[in-house]
Amino acid sequence: RDDPSFVILLALFLTLSAIAWGGAYSPSFVSILKLILYMVFIDFFVVGAIVATIGWVLANNFFKKRNSYGDSTIGAVTEGDLEWAYCFDVHCNSFLVIWVLLYMVQFILLPLLTMNNWFGLFLGNTLYFVSLSYYFVITFYGYNALPFLEHTQLVLFPIGIFSILYFVSLFGFNIAKTMTNSYFS
Repeated sequence: RDDPSFVILLALFLTLSAIAWGGAYSPSFVSILKLILYMVFIDFFVVGAIVATIGWVLANNFFKKRNSYGDSTIGAVTEGDLEWAYCFDVHCNSFLVIWVLLYMVQFILLPLLTMNNWFGLFLGNTLYFVSLSYYFVITFYGYNALPFLEHTQLVLFPIGIFSILYFVSLFGFNIAKTMTNSYFS
């Protein structure tokens, strides 16, 4: 992005979320600071950089339209090459739904999600399934909007894997409880 305001806003939202999570579940200053660093830098920036890099490689090597000779439509390094910053921007746009569902809604519902019953397991796992699936739907829209890319529907492939994992998890693996234990153990 030429204007990093959305990245700064997301980092601010994540910082506020980390303060809320830390204040509620681990109220020491050091643990809140660690939580801020983990949520902002690992969850958002590091994972985002990895996802953006994978998207950038896929877009420039596999999704570019080819001409009738099998070459890229435009040539070597031209306007048809996708910039890494665009891929990171797509991640930022997609991450907003994860922030809303997993950092805000989950925070509010956490006592219900971590109960030792099937309803809490179902609700928590559904929240993770919906947020991760929606992340890839928005990512698909970001790449599909570019006229020099084709077969971008392959970005939706992880949703099929998530569907299988979601169904299997309903037989006793509470994702929300596991994730909060990893953050606060």
